[in-house]
Amino acid sequence: MRKCQSVLAFASLVAALLAAGSSMGADDALEAPRSGDGEPAYVARPEPAKPASGPVPIYVPPELGSPLQSVGAGTRGAGRKATLQPLAPDHLGLTTAEAPTLYWFLAEPTSTRMDLTLRDERSVEPLLEVELPTPASAGIHALRLSDHGVKLGSDQNYQWFVSLVPDPERRSKDFVAGAWIRRSDLAPELRQRLAAAPGARAAFLYAEHGVWYDALATLSAQIAATPGDGALRAQRAALLEQVGLSEAAASDRQAGQLP
Repeated sequence: MRKCQSVLAFASLVAALLAAGSSMGADDALEAPRSGDGEPAYVARPEPAKPASGPVPIYVPPELGSPLQSVGAGTRGAGRKATLQPLAPDHLGLTTAEAPTLYWFLAEPTSTRMDLTLRDERSVEPLLEVELPTPASAGIHALRLSDHGVKLGSDQNYQWFVSLVPDPERRSKDFVAGAWIRRSDLAPELRQRLAAAPGARAAFLYAEHGVWYDALATLSAQIAATPGDGALRAQRAALLEQVGLSEAAASDRQAGQLP
């Protein structure tokens, strides 16, 4: 008799568990999304966002013999953010333009007077010495030599400087950063490739042939025309990083992510 009661109790317990499982399954089915035919719909797990990627220009430094080093202190000390940097390599940079555009990076906004100076290797007096507009915002800035009637001679080296001038009466306190530039005739091979390639490829071709200033100017002109194009800013940032201008590159990447 006791055996029979135990069997009945066990059977009741199993039945209760099966009923509970069926009820839970029904509840789950009600909560699950369903497709149009009534079957439970498959819900894909969202993929993590992937960083934007694409081709970037590759700068190949020209072979010009002994390098000419950049001039002045472009940083506030080791490991600290750059205050003022010419956007140029630490060697002689090339341009094919008679009156190229010069670019520099300012890490922080300033109301301090700023000057730009251009010299050649022969003259005592500068070819150009101009006070830049202030206050100046942080970011990348440019000056077109054509606006000042200045032309570079072919196959001549020039040195240009951007200076912060806190005390015009005591120029020894100037914060100066400079770079070298040389105008070189357009190589026949590069001329042919530029003529055959779309305009968007010009910066890539200039960089590949070691023409730094023209590669930078081409990308910068495209960015000025479409400032919200993050891909163009990523390309310019990649170009800047290749010559150690990481602060300016980071600023460009950040600007490319803004809506």
